[in-house]
Amino acid sequence: MLNFRFLISIVLLLGSSAVHASELDVLIDRLVAQQAARESKSTESAHPSVSIAKKLLGIPYRWGGTSAQSGFDCSGLVTYVFKQLDKTLPRMPRDMFKQLEQVAIDRVKPGDIVFFNTFAQLSHVGIYIGNRQFIHAPTKGKNVSIDSIDSAYYSKRLVGVRRIALDKASVEQDSQL
Repeated sequence: MLNFRFLISIVLLLGSSAVHASELDVLIDRLVAQQAARESKSTESAHPSVSIAKKLLGIPYRWGGTSAQSGFDCSGLVTYVFKQLDKTLPRMPRDMFKQLEQVAIDRVKPGDIVFFNTFAQLSHVGIYIGNRQFIHAPTKGKNVSIDSIDSAYYSKRLVGVRRIALDKASVEQDSQL
């Protein structure tokens, strides 16, 4: 989290030396961007499923797809990623939702699974990667991609978040992938 004491100290120092408000805004924006970059780097490495899923970006959507060679649908992508970590998940989003540990949306972490009501109840799923974004296989004609859970489309359809616990061996295995 941004060190606000440091930021306030800078504001006070600059404020006493006739700094224009626009210069101060630039400095604050730069500090906030640097902090966001640090948080982004730390959250990306926080869960091995994120690095695995990122390697699958660009693979075409395929209804019923469960492999990098032939393509993925949304739950096929999620089950594939976690299978690489020796975790077997149910194939259907509604079954995943029932089986996995519930997480409050304000406690979401990279590697958590996000669920949406798109064309039906619990019909879409993705892997949260941090910074309010998730990786998923969206729909026919599109590729595995990153979207925001705050987008106009997905924010209205977010149903919940679930977490799958990984053991130490799964985390170590990812570092070898």
